Amino acid sequence: MYQIERTTEDSLFELTKQNLCNTVFLSLPWVEFLKNNQNGEPVILKISDSDNIVVGYFVGLIVKKAGIRILGSPFDGWLTCDMGFIRFFEDFNVNEALSAVKNYAFKNLKCLFVQITDKNIKISELSKSFKIKPIKMLYIDNGKPLDDILNNFTKNGRRDVRASSRKGIIIKQVPFDNEFVKIYYDQLVDVFAKQNLKPNYGLKKLNDMVEAFKDFPDNVLALEAVLPDEDGKETVIATVLSFAGGTWAYYLGAASYRSYQKYLPNEALMWEMIKHWNSLGIKNLDLVGYREYKLKYNPQFVEYPIIYFEKIPGLLFMKNKARKCVELIRKLKK
Repeated sequence: MYQIERTTEDSLFELTKQNLCNTVFLSLPWVEFLKNNQNGEPVILKISDSDNIVVGYFVGLIVKKAGIRILGSPFDGWLTCDMGFIRFFEDFNVNEALSAVKNYAFKNLKCLFVQITDKNIKISELSKSFKIKPIKMLYIDNGKPLDDILNNFTKNGRRDVRASSRKGIIIKQVPFDNEFVKIYYDQLVDVFAKQNLKPNYGLKKLNDMVEAFKDFPDNVLALEAVLPDEDGKETVIATVLSFAGGTWAYYLGAASYRSYQKYLPNEALMWEMIKHWNSLGIKNLDLVGYREYKLKYNPQFVEYPIIYFEKIPGLLFMKNKARKCVELIRKLKK
């Protein structure tokens, strides 16, 4: 059986420095972001086998919701796609590790609910006794030559990417700072306004990201699509925010002003993002969430699980009901 020992964020710093985190969401700066933004308590667990060999780590945070201690890895509203385990060996026993984390969370951390999403876990390998929810990911194999990636787009996707380069816009990589996220958020507000909605998070969340990643600029890609006028004055008409670490990049957010859509800035930004991470050897690109427009890039559909453990039966039911209430309120406000 696997043994669990809680360790400190210093251990995660070393794992991050050695590039052992398979995804940016397992890295120290992202945990620091969640610690600040979600008022979370980081939980770094060292996992060892019966021979006392360290086989991996678990990364998560404890938060309180309605007075209930929850171990999330990640949890709803964190803008975090997946966390889970840092594995050192291919024969890492997922079911044993999950059970060990669950038992530690209930007994040692006094948590009543555990939620884990790790895209390296296959639904087929999980114990039938676990409660799960399958989710679908749109994924691009970003390790191929660029010509192959472009040729794999749909006909409309290839057309729009090529057309965007002829529209006169300029794509710029800019620092990930408070100035960039303000522009990005202003455009995000405009995107949501088309549906009579407001973004489901505030500007503070983005500023907290900036603070957390100020010493880790290589993990963030901030892009602007700029349109110059006849006098050379430049207008930022669209933006993309992307993070990467280990072998995964994430298309975490894109925003643009409605009045400039004819210039196809989002297509130009997407292609620039793909080229950037491809040049750095990042092999996998998660498009983060299903949206119709993303299908033009002909992504693969990949399914992986959200895994739930509840110490008190009914907590998952209550959580799902609460989420439906929030969604209903948002719809009523339209």
